[in-house]
Amino acid sequence: MYQLSVPFMLDQIEQYGTDGFIKKLKEIEADAVVLALDCYVVDEIKRKKVFDSLKENVPIFQKAGFKVGVWVWAFMIREENTYVHMASPNGSVSQTQVCPSDEDFILFAQDYLRNVAASNPDIIMFDDDFRYGCLDCGQGCACKNHRGYMSKILGEEVPQENLGKLIFSGGKNKYRSAFLQANGHYLKEFARKAREAVDS
Repeated sequence: MYQLSVPFMLDQIEQYGTDGFIKKLKEIEADAVVLALDCYVVDEIKRKKVFDSLKENVPIFQKAGFKVGVWVWAFMIREENTYVHMASPNGSVSQTQVCPSDEDFILFAQDYLRNVAASNPDIIMFDDDFRYGCLDCGQGCACKNHRGYMSKILGEEVPQENLGKLIFSGGKNKYRSAFLQANGHYLKEFARKAREAVDS
């Protein structure tokens, strides 16, 4: 038998109230709700408001009989920030997608996820921006940190100039292999550190 999970934006609760949502959810016999957050919030006051809302509303929906999930963006920040952003091998830099190779961003994201976990949801899930594809800057990341990791793999300095051509032209080659390895490495490391954060 299928289970029905219903996602909606956390900030909609302010507008409509929990009672209205709970009534409708029960009418359609939903089993779970997923409270979707917007992208990461850099502003400390606004960020606290998000976490306070989660701590208030997660238990309300749980007490009403629903499993409760929280839907979190993995790498998107719209506010101005100094983190390393994803950059394609052709040199385009993403406006909103931060690269998980940035250690300062990792610390920020870990703290964010700890606060999400503190509301005790039944599940936390990442948005499908947990990826290096279909970005506003192109496919994959070749930011300075990725190029540095590729250089270690290859034992030579990986150039920024013409890197897209080196990676994407012709058949299998060492640059493409190192590029794929670097992209996989930082995604897996982010996932591992995210798990550490919610379990701490």
